[in-house]
Amino acid sequence: MTTQPQPTLAAKLSKIMGEVKPLPKDGHNTQYRFISIGSIIEAVRQGMANAGIIMYPVVRENTFEDGVTSNDKAMRMNHMTVDWHITDGVTEIVATTIGEAFDNGDKSANKSVTASHKQLLKTLFMVSDDDDADANNPEDRQAKAGSRPTPSGDKGYGTCTIHNIFNYTRDNAT
Repeated sequence: MTTQPQPTLAAKLSKIMGEVKPLPKDGHNTQYRFISIGSIIEAVRQGMANAGIIMYPVVRENTFEDGVTSNDKAMRMNHMTVDWHITDGVTEIVATTIGEAFDNGDKSANKSVTASHKQLLKTLFMVSDDDDADANNPEDRQAKAGSRPTPSGDKGYGTCTIHNIFNYTRDNAT
């Protein structure tokens, strides 16, 4: 009896990537609209579960800077480097991301890891928004933007940059 070769981790991730459709910008803050982390997770969760893929963060570096806003309010800046381990139990890929966030309370680290996670998922699965960047006139863009829901209260999660998305691969099969 011949056994079929199992798909590689890269093939599984690629299949999920192909299933993810453009997402609406369902969040907003005072400056811009964005795709929420919850929407991105929902777009990839079932595909990852079906493929037997898990991911987990390991914080490599975490630093804080205290400062003040232009209104003299205390603010804490968090810089975090996170290694995201992505595995199907046979092969592991480690993606390194950097998250940054401001907060006037105790949530800057939470926001940094969320920003890091969001950028990882957006990059790994090539998640795009459903905006038409080539709309010919401002009325088209405004009409399209006005047609999507915008829940209130979501303030975003700082910024993040992907570095070395496929840092290394380790094959556990021997």
